[in-house]
Amino acid sequence: MNPAGTFLAVTIGVGPVWRSMAELAAESVRRRTGLETRILDEEAMGKYQAKAPIYLKSRLFEEFPEAEHILFFDADMVFCQEWDPREFAGRPELVCVRDRADYDVVQRDADLIGFRPEEYFNAGFFLANRTHHAVLFERSRWEQDRYGTGLHEQTDLNSARHLLGIPALFLPKTYNHLDFDLLPDASHVVCGHFFALEKEPLPVIERTYRHWIDGGRGRHAPNVWPDIITSRPNSPTGFVQLAAERAALAGHDAGSSPHDGIDGADAAEAARHRRLLEAAVENLPPLPGEPFLGRGIVICAGGAKYFPCLWVCLRMLRHLGCTLPVEVWHLGPREMTPEMRALIEPYDAVCVDARQLQRTHAARILQGWELKAYALLHTRFAQVLLLDADNVPVLDPTFLFDDPLFREKGALFWPDFGRLGPERAIWRITGIPYRDEPEFESGQILVDRARCWHALSLTMHLNEYSDFYYRHIHGDKETFHLAWRKLGQDYAMPARPIHALPWTMCQHDLQGRRLFQHRNIAKWRLDGSNPRIHGFQYEEECHTFLAELRVQWTSLPLGVRRWRPECKTPAERAAAERLCASPWRYRRVGHDERPLTFQPCGQIGTGAHERERLWDLHAVGDRLFVEIFAHTEKTLAAELSPDGIWRGRWVVYEKMPVELTPEH
Repeated sequence: MNPAGTFLAVTIGVGPVWRSMAELAAESVRRRTGLETRILDEEAMGKYQAKAPIYLKSRLFEEFPEAEHILFFDADMVFCQEWDPREFAGRPELVCVRDRADYDVVQRDADLIGFRPEEYFNAGFFLANRTHHAVLFERSRWEQDRYGTGLHEQTDLNSARHLLGIPALFLPKTYNHLDFDLLPDASHVVCGHFFALEKEPLPVIERTYRHWIDGGRGRHAPNVWPDIITSRPNSPTGFVQLAAERAALAGHDAGSSPHDGIDGADAAEAARHRRLLEAAVENLPPLPGEPFLGRGIVICAGGAKYFPCLWVCLRMLRHLGCTLPVEVWHLGPREMTPEMRALIEPYDAVCVDARQLQRTHAARILQGWELKAYALLHTRFAQVLLLDADNVPVLDPTFLFDDPLFREKGALFWPDFGRLGPERAIWRITGIPYRDEPEFESGQILVDRARCWHALSLTMHLNEYSDFYYRHIHGDKETFHLAWRKLGQDYAMPARPIHALPWTMCQHDLQGRRLFQHRNIAKWRLDGSNPRIHGFQYEEECHTFLAELRVQWTSLPLGVRRWRPECKTPAERAAAERLCASPWRYRRVGHDERPLTFQPCGQIGTGAHERERLWDLHAVGDRLFVEIFAHTEKTLAAELSPDGIWRGRWVVYEKMPVELTPEH
């Protein structure tokens, strides 16, 4: 066994609250494990230009070159019992704990990656060693922004583990028990994750940590080996799990779901959120002192995936004669490059970086869907029309602001297809009496912010706790509905329901005319793969706008790379020369195959298609990976096998396996 000095325990604490929590969590780790602890802070953020603190997890072995083993723990954790992680020294498996397999977002991301939700680990706690796992963290940086998920670095790490075939050793959930402080009896918990403790005042935070740090002294973690489950990615058998065990890991009785019952730990968690919600209702903020300014449109968009949609929406607004100013909200500079800004600014569109604003207007969670509520709360406009980037207006929507019904109600929402049934747990969780009425479709929202300030503030509360509420409703859309009903605030809604076209929801004005075409499935793409939709108005104009963008947007979108030998190592350049020297047989397993050639300029030659345009190659340790891109996003990644065949899979659409075999 390696000496204890090669072990480090590491957490992240950026900002005063998280720094205090990190110091207290680190104290619990030192007491319970005897390990030396380190805290990554603002200095590390600047050193690695990390876009958020969570992404520092991918730099652990770079930041601590002296460490052979690193035990990572989130700052909102506490170690309650004595435990010696050295018993896992040198193992090839990543030692971790599975996440909640019943969470919708975990199920979705596991499906995107290509494995079962039961194999998805929670990245708030893990034990890694340099020999077997340094490559995992390097690879996770290549996975950033691939999936557009609210779980961010956690899904990046899970995807990297899956792609690299690194096995996992799953400890029982008592070693990373989520929301353990809501349990009626937490005496069995070894390491616990607090529930939303960072929202409390600092004195409450310290007292809470002290309770668990001092109260657990003298207890020892039980023998863990009988309860361990091992999983190897890409295995045809994986692991077998009994239904009762899965239910225990999920924290409620077998057969229950977020929609038909709230039991055990779920009931305690729901009760905590009910108290937070009622407190939010009692303490709604007053209107801010600065005045709201006029009318305008807010569009939340950023990155290569949504920029073509934004471009079409913005160009169509101006084509229809709309002169309202537009704010384009995004999350950080990576989502809106200077070139992208320059392209839209001539159309009276101003970019707003929510990450910058978050420094003065804090939000507990601000990722994807949460941005819409945040933008409505903090835009400069007094009356604002929120549009999804993939929404295409067919009339100048300015007239909506003067509609008598909007002026009477102060809010105009549009119906979705479904209705929340009376059995849905969200009614009981929020204390709102059941109402048989349409759900909201939030691809378009019109509000008078001054008249709706309290409702917007409560909507933001629900989105700040999206890690709970999104498990019971689909994304942000019903947070508006629930907030308005919770406060008893009225709203207007067109009587005409959605008119469905393929991949598109058509919404109407209050007189029943088609007004918006929300292309929420077949989003606009620059690579030309935009299906024609019968009955879609202004379709030719949209394609013309995309053709203009292909000419004007010359730099590669974020996430798209092209081979540049001057940026590569000698080993990578040698591998690229071999790749370009001869043709390859490109086989999409179970689909088709064709010849493919790689050009030294970074383009695909023979066999190029809209999904196979550019290529790049990189090494991670002694492994070689080739990636092939469309003009807008990555299509596939493959690793060079010892037999000379590149093997991998598509990362979009069917995600089928692929092989590149030398043609002789």
